[in-house]
Amino acid sequence: MENETYLRLGTLKKPFGLQGQVRCASLTSFASLRFVPGAKMTLYSEKTKERKEVTVSSFRDNGNEFFLGFEGIDTIEGIEPYLGWHVEMLKKDAILPEGYYRLSDLIGLHAFDAQNGESLGEIIDVVAYSKTPNLKLKETNGKIAYVPFVMDTFVKSLDLEKKSIFIEVMPGLL
Repeated sequence: MENETYLRLGTLKKPFGLQGQVRCASLTSFASLRFVPGAKMTLYSEKTKERKEVTVSSFRDNGNEFFLGFEGIDTIEGIEPYLGWHVEMLKKDAILPEGYYRLSDLIGLHAFDAQNGESLGEIIDVVAYSKTPNLKLKETNGKIAYVPFVMDTFVKSLDLEKKSIFIEVMPGLL
């Protein structure tokens, strides 16, 4: 699993109850699709770069957070060493519902002006410092611009297969 790509789903926060369940901050829009009992996950520590394979035994969604249990971890003492670790799964196993995509899939798209089709540059990153993610656009002249990722307002259309995105260029945007 060394060269596999992982998808981060959440961060373990604090124990919940006496039987090893843990409160987890959500980093996925599809928690109920990911955390089904029997699903294989990994716990990952950014500090130590350690990875522990786990199997989900229980899941309960609570909005921005959820409660997880893992097979073989059935006490508070058992889960405590993993607090602050991230819950991840192999990206290839994290199937998306039809019509959905990951923000990371937008990196590398070639951007065009929705009005005239003129090339604007390339999306080099997606930053999410606020509720609305922003596309980091490296313009054809080398300058960096940020475009709010708001469909129908700033982003008129995108095609992952053709690696293109059409942006409504408003005064002051670029």
